[in-house]
Amino acid sequence: MSRVSERVVVIGEIHSLLGRRDELLELLLDTQDRVRDEPGCVLYAFAEVVGQPGAFLVVQEWRDEGSLERHYGSAPFIRYQDAVGDLLARPSELRVHRVSETLRPGAGAAMDPRRAD
Repeated sequence: MSRVSERVVVIGEIHSLLGRRDELLELLLDTQDRVRDEPGCVLYAFAEVVGQPGAFLVVQEWRDEGSLERHYGSAPFIRYQDAVGDLLARPSELRVHRVSETLRPGAGAAMDPRRAD
């Protein structure tokens, strides 16, 4: 297994107003495309929750705390913040996780976490 350390993982929940889902989806796609090019961005993805139309998750992984802080001052983030408020049914909820270690199965390693070394 390879090890990656000093990462910051952000997980958020976003809920669109009824009838505004498509507008929110367009904003999420645009934001996702723009943020992925930011320095220090390892992963930035939005996904709709299965069985809950208009409920989205955002999953972000940043190389370090500084990369996340720079993201909060970036043009894509500011654009998102300016546009998203009118599309939400309630405030988004974010959780920031500071990860000291991440394990990734190597080639040929079992995908079942109970079998990981």
